[in-house]
Amino acid sequence: MLWWRSRTEGTPSAPCIGITSVPGLPDAALEVMNQPQFSSGRWVISVEDLDTGETLIDLDGDKLAEPGSFVKTYSAGAVWVKWRRITRLPPQ
Repeated sequence: MLWWRSRTEGTPSAPCIGITSVPGLPDAALEVMNQPQFSSGRWVISVEDLDTGETLIDLDGDKLAEPGSFVKTYSAGAVWVKWRRITRLPPQ
């Protein structure tokens, strides 16, 4: 899950400027995350191997987050990668 939230959308959080290292995350991603337009937001990143459950990348992945539409896109993509035969998810 990749999530970014502006302070204006809810509870204030610590600025994300100055994230210097996240194991497994490319430096190019950190460059984007540290841009001034994201300074009042918060990033939450959690990447797990679908087969083993091993955590590959984690930045506050244990924190609660309210996902936006782009997070749903990544989640739906992960479902498609794991279960390609599913073309329609049943309602919950």
